[in-house]
Amino acid sequence: MTIIYSSTRNGGIGYKGQLVRTSTDDFKHFRKTTKGGILIMGRVTFEEINRALPGRILVVVSTTLNRELKNVYFVKSVEEAEELASTFKRPIFVCGGEGIYKSLLQKATKIVHSIWHDKTIPADRFFNPNLNGWKRTNERIFTNFTLREYEKRNTFS
Repeated sequence: MTIIYSSTRNGGIGYKGQLVRTSTDDFKHFRKTTKGGILIMGRVTFEEINRALPGRILVVVSTTLNRELKNVYFVKSVEEAEELASTFKRPIFVCGGEGIYKSLLQKATKIVHSIWHDKTIPADRFFNPNLNGWKRTNERIFTNFTLREYEKRNTFS
């Protein structure tokens, strides 16, 4: 399971129900990374997208939403989302929001994080995982953001 998110330098991931920032490069990376996978997300994250995404299956955690969309499944809990996602035998990506990230962080083995360079981006939702026990495996610097990838260290060695 992979946590994939973008944030401000201080971990802000959302503001008034929207992502804190987007860019063409970040969207291209997201699309390429998650293609063919299962995306677990909460209601607010889904409402921002508000549609199925080509080449992916969405599992949306919500107690209020229940629509009929091809390749979009609505479940009532994070546990139900994880159980359903695992039946597809595809890579699983956790795409937000704040509560979903925090609930599934312990089960993740990889983190893909875009960090926005702009210091003035407002945020009212935050995700700042403790990266003790994680190893940075990749870093790429773009014009507006830095992309970092981490893998969970083997705690049994």
